[in-house]
Amino acid sequence: MFLLYIQLSFVILYIYKMRSFGTILDFENIVGNLDSGNAFFLEKRSAVFNEFQFNKIFSPSLSLLFKRLLLTLLISFFCFSSFAQYAGGAGTLQNPFQIQTWYHLKNISLNPNSNFILISHLDQNTEGYQEVAGLGSNQGNGWAPIVNFKGRFNGNGHVIADLVIQRGTQNAIGLFGSTSNSEFKHIQLRNATITGASDVGALIGVGVNVRIENCSFSGSVSGSTYVGGLIGTLGNATISDSYSLGKVSGKKSAGGLVGNSYQTSIIRSFSSGYVGAESEVGGLVGYFQSNSGLHTLKDCYSIAEINSREIAGGIVGKMSGGLVRTAYFAGTISEVANSGGLVGLSLGNTKITQAFWNETAIASAVSLTEDKGKSSLELKSGTFLENNQWDFDATWSIRKPSKEFPFISYPYLRTITYDQLGQNPPVNPIPGLENLRVPRENDFPSERMVTYGDPELKLGEEMDPSYFPILYTTSDTTVIKIEGNYARILKSGITTVFAKVEDGNSSPKEQRLIVNPAILRVKADDNWFKVYGEPDPVLSYQVEGLKYEDGLVVMEGTLSRQEGEQVGQYPVLQGSLTAGENYVLEFEGMDFRILKRELKVKANAQVKSFGTTDPLLTYQVSGIAPQDEAENLFTGELQRAEGEKVGKYLISAGSLQAGPNYSLVYTSDSLQIAPVLIISMRGFPEVITPWSIVPQLPGKGEFLTQEGTWKELDVLWNTEKVQFLKRGKYQVDGVVGDENYLIPQEFDISMTVTVLPKPAPEDLIFRPVQAHDGLLSKLEVIDPIDSIHSIRLSEGSGYQEYFEIVEDELRTKGISLSKTSAAIDLEVEVEDRDGNILRKKFTIEPKTVSGNSERDLEIINSFSPNGDGVNDTWMLSNGLQKKSFKVSVFDSGGKVVFQSQSMDVKWDGTFHGQVLPEGSYYWVLETDGQTKRGVLNLLRGN
Repeated sequence: MFLLYIQLSFVILYIYKMRSFGTILDFENIVGNLDSGNAFFLEKRSAVFNEFQFNKIFSPSLSLLFKRLLLTLLISFFCFSSFAQYAGGAGTLQNPFQIQTWYHLKNISLNPNSNFILISHLDQNTEGYQEVAGLGSNQGNGWAPIVNFKGRFNGNGHVIADLVIQRGTQNAIGLFGSTSNSEFKHIQLRNATITGASDVGALIGVGVNVRIENCSFSGSVSGSTYVGGLIGTLGNATISDSYSLGKVSGKKSAGGLVGNSYQTSIIRSFSSGYVGAESEVGGLVGYFQSNSGLHTLKDCYSIAEINSREIAGGIVGKMSGGLVRTAYFAGTISEVANSGGLVGLSLGNTKITQAFWNETAIASAVSLTEDKGKSSLELKSGTFLENNQWDFDATWSIRKPSKEFPFISYPYLRTITYDQLGQNPPVNPIPGLENLRVPRENDFPSERMVTYGDPELKLGEEMDPSYFPILYTTSDTTVIKIEGNYARILKSGITTVFAKVEDGNSSPKEQRLIVNPAILRVKADDNWFKVYGEPDPVLSYQVEGLKYEDGLVVMEGTLSRQEGEQVGQYPVLQGSLTAGENYVLEFEGMDFRILKRELKVKANAQVKSFGTTDPLLTYQVSGIAPQDEAENLFTGELQRAEGEKVGKYLISAGSLQAGPNYSLVYTSDSLQIAPVLIISMRGFPEVITPWSIVPQLPGKGEFLTQEGTWKELDVLWNTEKVQFLKRGKYQVDGVVGDENYLIPQEFDISMTVTVLPKPAPEDLIFRPVQAHDGLLSKLEVIDPIDSIHSIRLSEGSGYQEYFEIVEDELRTKGISLSKTSAAIDLEVEVEDRDGNILRKKFTIEPKTVSGNSERDLEIINSFSPNGDGVNDTWMLSNGLQKKSFKVSVFDSGGKVVFQSQSMDVKWDGTFHGQVLPEGSYYWVLETDGQTKRGVLNLLRGN
């Protein structure tokens, strides 16, 4: 290469020399003619001419030849660098870099944001194959995928063949490992051998925001997860007019075109060959995701062999959202859990419409559409598919048979180039031509019977065994209408059908075609009724079985019912109802009901006084039918609830009835019994009771009624205000306990209750105790009547700041009696709940209280005998070193579990060698005549 560079420099130098003699055309045109298409070179050349200002750099005395030589060397450098990277081009949209060798293809990675075009086929015989794309290249790893590509690549219809990638532990594997915001079109990958880990495809490993148009693959692609014939993982993209012919295999999410697709639409594309994985295998896509539900697989098909242990679909393995439309599958699927003719496992808002699968693919396959699997004949029928909104004008085509090639194909795509018929070996044949010959002529019986409303009737085959068309006609065009080899039924009747082979010689065959009337099911509407005494409503009905576009206008006449006007059921009859000559009616009647008429009866309210007889119970009536009279309707009478006390008593319908044609709607009222008025009473005497004793109050009183009769009535007394524990007089109010009598508000039903005084306490006894914690004595009140008293120091005793009484205990307030030798006189008073006060004086002799207070001791209230060498034994305090003492420990049941009189004898948490449980124990210290108590926590921990 360097030698070529030197030679080119001398050639250009020679040209400049000749130009100085006026024998050669101008320099710029000659250099430009070296590569008229290399815009990159021209840009660099112009830059040299614009930027070099020789008059400023070199002395005018230098020879013109030397300056031209230096300029020639610079121009040659730019020209050579462009030639070395690519075959030509500037990388722009209008002038893309040209790819002619494997080296040029590899150098795409030097300008990943540029535009490229393939100008010739690349295969194992092309320059650079062994170094960059063959089995032995890159230490046996094969091709190094181009990454971070953001440009455009146009295959220009050329083939890239024999590409090898062996990178089983690497992700994002393909001709392009990763790409975004890019475009690929007209690329044919043939005989590729691709191996990677995750996100593996022959063309692209991972692509985002990518447009793929008219690209294809054959060979083999294998990996672990997200493996596709063309692309491993593809997002926010479109694929159109592309296909896969090779073998795709992985562990999860494998598809003929794409392993993992999200937010992507695929149109006018297909797959054949083989797709296999352990789970989520689809003819086109392993896993299809659309969050918005707007992305489609439209006008696509697959005839691949699909193999999976679970989740397999003819078009998509697992699909979450999106739409499959005008697509079909006519390959084979392994029969596993979640296998479907179109989609193996559907999640979310997934829809399928006008899409079908060959019923021979798998017997147990299911589909999201109402249609089940279709036969090969249906999938090869243009009429069937056109009726399901397939576009056979611009998108689809079906190859029809000829004498030379008597086979019918499956639908194929007009935008994709297929093999010529008979091409050997085949690369991309039209699908289905290998397995279905044109059906031969069926029998044409002399008589045939159909029914009005049947679908289009196939009269016979379009061609006879020699492929001559068959013409069908009818003698009565009002009974059927013939189009091709199908007839549309117009009405019931009898006609003759003629079938004539248009070979110029055959005579027509005749068939007597009988079109029988259809069964029309007429059902009277349910729940027809009227109320007794009203006119009949118009009876209606429901019709099931109308054919074609027939409406209710074919119905004539009306329904009728059995006669009768009493309450009951009457059958609804067909009456005069008919539906014309095309239908035979099957009538299903219902019962017409005459319901009871509501007869409203309202009771009149009544009143009487307590103890008097009942008045007559009367009522008001409304709702009688015009033909009936009230006096002839009713039997029975009203009845009131039992009872004679004051209050309201419901008046019920009792035995009142109004005949079989009426439903009694009764509104009740009540009979009110009013209380008897009391006009006078006799008073109640005063009640005297000892202190704390609740007396028995009189339970009855004498009252005078308005009729002048004295009645003895119950009286209830309210004693809440009486304090039986406090002397005094109390007013007690009462009420009459009989609600049948009315007591005027001004009546004063009351009496006086007097509670007698309580005797004062008899004595107060002072019981000294051994002084400790400030306790001097226990105080005991002698009172045979009451046990509740208030004990306190008398106000004038003068010792309130030194002594206190808590409940029944006399205590010192922080003083030591051992510091004084004088006796102390205290006066204590006790008061009972009736206010009686007893005062008594006591003399307290000083005593010497030995021993230290609790403040002298640092109490240890917890230890942990767990053998860790820390705090494993316990003694109450280190302050007992020089004292005579005795320490005892008790469990919660009061049993002594430890005793010690020496600081050297400490407790280890056991009793008679048995380990005691965690918890609270109680200690008692006896020292110098004092006793102290406290709580000890035994903690073992870990």
